Amino acid sequence: MNSISLLDNALLQGLSYGLAVAGVMLAFRVLRYPDLTPDGSFLLGSAAYSAAVLAGAHWFPALIAAFACGALAGVLTSLLNSGFGVNRLLTGILTSMMAYSIGYRMMGGRPNIGLGSEATVFDPLRRLDNLEQLSHLGLHSGQLLTSLLVALVVAGVVAFLLRSEWGLAIRALGSHPGLLKELRHKPSRLQAQGLALANGLVGVSAAVVVSRQGFVDINMAVGIVITLIAALVIGEAVLRIFGIDPARSVSTRILAVFMGTVLYFLLYILILRASILGWIPVEIRPTDLKLLSALAVVLAVSVRNRKGSKEEVLPF
Repeated sequence: MNSISLLDNALLQGLSYGLAVAGVMLAFRVLRYPDLTPDGSFLLGSAAYSAAVLAGAHWFPALIAAFACGALAGVLTSLLNSGFGVNRLLTGILTSMMAYSIGYRMMGGRPNIGLGSEATVFDPLRRLDNLEQLSHLGLHSGQLLTSLLVALVVAGVVAFLLRSEWGLAIRALGSHPGLLKELRHKPSRLQAQGLALANGLVGVSAAVVVSRQGFVDINMAVGIVITLIAALVIGEAVLRIFGIDPARSVSTRILAVFMGTVLYFLLYILILRASILGWIPVEIRPTDLKLLSALAVVLAVSVRNRKGSKEEVLPF
């Protein structure tokens, strides 16, 4: 695997999963809600997209279905908290447990489903992947361009919403709840809307990932929230190294999301490659991804705590 192929892989995964990290950023950083629902909304989004595509639906309505299922998971999480008084951390866990059963049913009771030759998000530009000048270098130009376009659209929509009056209310809910009285907004409704958008993005991310890999597995979302948090923390840490406060603006928040996700997967691929070549004494396997993610979060939290940062790494 050459350097171009490594970068290609990191960019593809970073742009695809970056949509889900944007959702985590909205929940954890904007709403200040410790939302563990992505484990469930990612599965629901991937299952809904696959079921729709295999049923003969065009990839765009299938993408909408993935967003809707993820958004419904976010609404349920909010309802469990505001309507039933369930602890915030527990709400996401409960929703994810329900989503596992629902997702399994959506997959027809099968643990994994292959999309085969069905049309997916990447089909319109897939012919670019066959360009001989680029394909022999390991560069998937069509998939990269598609992922970039989806990421730009999502980033633009998120930035627009967060700068709108609704976005100001959502941001106030997380940082200055007292302002909501002046803005005449209902906190529980705003929370539900915010978590719906956050988990809807996770659902879209799952659909793009499934399109790229060509199959959905019932266990593909287990522990995904730790991976997403790790990517977000890395992006914020890199911006701070360059003297940029990620909380300074909406743009810096979004920049941290996609920069961190690409760097996260690039680092992981490099570590995996180094292990295969024997450059490091420990054998690293693809199944170690979640272990590395958890260690990255622990390291980031400990470093931030020692520096006495005013902003928590996670709003627990």
